[in-house]
Amino acid sequence: MAPQSRKIKTRNKILLHAYKVFVQYGYERATLAEISKEADVHLQTLVRHFPTKAEIMAAIHTMTADNFERYFLAQEGTAFERWREWIRICSENSPEIFVFPNDSYRFPVITPQGQDAIHRIKELLADGIAEDMGVNRSLDIRPTLIACMLNAGNAQTAQSWAGRRFKRAEFIESLLEVVDVAEEMLKEQLKPAQKIRKKAS
Repeated sequence: MAPQSRKIKTRNKILLHAYKVFVQYGYERATLAEISKEADVHLQTLVRHFPTKAEIMAAIHTMTADNFERYFLAQEGTAFERWREWIRICSENSPEIFVFPNDSYRFPVITPQGQDAIHRIKELLADGIAEDMGVNRSLDIRPTLIACMLNAGNAQTAQSWAGRRFKRAEFIESLLEVVDVAEEMLKEQLKPAQKIRKKAS
């Protein structure tokens, strides 16, 4: 294995296990020593890759945004359909991804890189919505507002599960309901605009 490939593999291994440690113990209580033990790498190796917990969390957020970008751009269908499927996949495989970054008790700080990653996800979603609507985002703010609404709606719904007995099927259903209700609501609102465009053409 090439040195660069080994470095990337070790880095990804650390991020995967760090995420588990953060979810289990909370960001404040988690330690680099615990993360190195969970990832089965020497502490010095971990520190060479990530000197601080904040840098690990920033990398986790960035990796999430990278994964979303690859997924979203590779899939067919409307932006709503692709967003809904992304929510379903994540909530089935790793439900903590929705609750954890927004859980102020366990993770009180979002790094600038984390903010940038969240912004990138919203921008990609807004671009997809604008394309579906046939509008220019620089002239029409609606796709951006819709993307922010979907993102915040899913985050708020996930957060509402904090302190409740976790039931995976109900959790997934509650997240998907946000997308379905939003799509139905917006579909009705956009009908007049669609008719006007057809009439004008």
